[in-house]
Amino acid sequence: MKKVIGIGIIFILIAGGLSGCFEGNKKQDDASKFIGTWTLVESSFGIDNHTEETWIFYENKSAKTTIIHFMEYPEEPNATININWVLFEVRGERLYITTQDNSTIWYDYLFSNNDTQITLSIPLFSTQKYNKTE
Repeated sequence: MKKVIGIGIIFILIAGGLSGCFEGNKKQDDASKFIGTWTLVESSFGIDNHTEETWIFYENKSAKTTIIHFMEYPEEPNATININWVLFEVRGERLYITTQDNSTIWYDYLFSNNDTQITLSIPLFSTQKYNKTE
């Protein structure tokens, strides 16, 4: 009886150790899903029709964010454009963004719609949805 229990415990330990290997591959696959251009379509802060936000994720783990805020009045054709370069990494169930000043922001992420839509969220703070455009 002790031998059967011992074999059962060994089997559980081996299965648990192997499941970590498979999860690492899944997250590597998720990292590649980010590659491309993503445009903001929905935000818990609301989206006005005067702002556009785009993220471009590159294979070298860098990303460029572009936020364009157009003036509210047509007679004022000016716009404010903010462009930032960041680094990204997928660890576990989170996307980590490292800014140029070495600050790190993390998001929970969820791919949907055949990986053409992603929801990024900071729990209890914000949620944004992006559509893949390229």
